[in-house]
Amino acid sequence: CFVAGAVYIMNDIHDVECDRVHEEKRKRPIASGVLPLWLATAEAAILLVLSIGIGAVVAKELLGCLMIYFILQVLYTLWFKKVVLVDVFLIAAGFVLRVFSGAVAAGVEASTWMLVCTFFVALLLALCKRHSELVFLGEMAVEHRKVLKEYGKELLVALIAAVSALTVVCYSIYTLSPATVAKLGTKQMFITIPFVAFGIFRYVYLTLCRGEGGRPEKTLTQDIAIILDVLLFIVVCTLIMIFKG
Repeated sequence: CFVAGAVYIMNDIHDVECDRVHEEKRKRPIASGVLPLWLATAEAAILLVLSIGIGAVVAKELLGCLMIYFILQVLYTLWFKKVVLVDVFLIAAGFVLRVFSGAVAAGVEASTWMLVCTFFVALLLALCKRHSELVFLGEMAVEHRKVLKEYGKELLVALIAAVSALTVVCYSIYTLSPATVAKLGTKQMFITIPFVAFGIFRYVYLTLCRGEGGRPEKTLTQDIAIILDVLLFIVVCTLIMIFKG
């Protein structure tokens, strides 16, 4: 959380002028001027030092993961966010590193299929965000994010459809894989596939039909259908684990 926070602050400092073009992002603390640049820089430095210290104490492998994550995100901020497709792939890779780092810190083995699912979910969210920015900002989109001139609505719709399908397929394989069955002690996890598919398709619907993909955290926590879907998913998973015998 600390290293991700440091990266987000650095990204906001780097993009301060572009964010001031965006109707929503101009309200952020740094873009609006509420948070002075010198203070934001100091906060990012403190968070980075704390993350390095905690990582070194917990495990050397965790420290390595944190450093790789930080380097990738710096490269993204400075260069690769301007390169079509590479930008969204690096965003997705960052989320995979977060999950893998959590597994390293907890001393457990990260499921390969779970990492793959994480990658595709993060990639889907990034693509949906690009689509929303393109639609929401219109002619101002390129001024806010230069890479948007390389993305077209048709391309993004096609990519979103492909990644949505890949995510559902990968999760389905994950629930049916022998490793998952052995670890959970049940073959019934496939029952949860419809809930995952609905959640993904609902999010795509909200992005393409309602233009709500620009802020994933808001959409995922305020849409009643998605909230109910997640709750049902949790209930079904719980029942499967209780009655797996």
